[in-house]
Amino acid sequence: ILANVSDADKNAINILLSAYGVKTENQATVLAAASMACPSLPTCGLGLAESERALPGMVERLEKLLAEVGLAGEEIIIRSTGCPNGCARPYMAEIAFVGKAPGRYQVWLGGNASGTRLNKLWKDVIKDPDMENELRPVLVRFAKERNAGERFGLPIAIARRRPACTSGIAGGMVEKVICTSLPSSAVSWPAVPLYGTCTMLMPAITRSSSPDR
Repeated sequence: ILANVSDADKNAINILLSAYGVKTENQATVLAAASMACPSLPTCGLGLAESERALPGMVERLEKLLAEVGLAGEEIIIRSTGCPNGCARPYMAEIAFVGKAPGRYQVWLGGNASGTRLNKLWKDVIKDPDMENELRPVLVRFAKERNAGERFGLPIAIARRRPACTSGIAGGMVEKVICTSLPSSAVSWPAVPLYGTCTMLMPAITRSSSPDR
């Protein structure tokens, strides 16, 4: 910390710091400023994968991917932890990497910027070198289908919380919603049931706006 620097000396100090590669302005990109990682290896004995040392490089790779799909400069809350304990609060991030083993991560999607919505597990294991290829289809779809000003985490969260199909729909497409009802299952009580045998219908739903799994 450089304290009590007079206004007359600031310019000279900035020039000196810049000469040695120390940024005094615009120190981080939008994506880097929205990212956070726990220390993990080699500091933490619980770390299963790299986190703090790996995140800067991962963010740079994601920035290139975002630019490639037309999302350059997009703010996405990213968190990385070296184990499931989640010290960097990955389970509220829009994109989170949770270490499972060296070079292997769970990927969680769907949190929000304010940290008031939990995300959901998207893929249980992704190798670090494959991260861009795995995330590319999701980001491409978001870029094409997003509403104006919509953040990355919102459509992911909505797609994973859709209600069941309207009662009576056995199959077909309604407003780009493909519904397929699973076979009915009859459940009988051990004794004579009070209201007879109950039947439960559990329809499965796939929306065109949901991310590839």
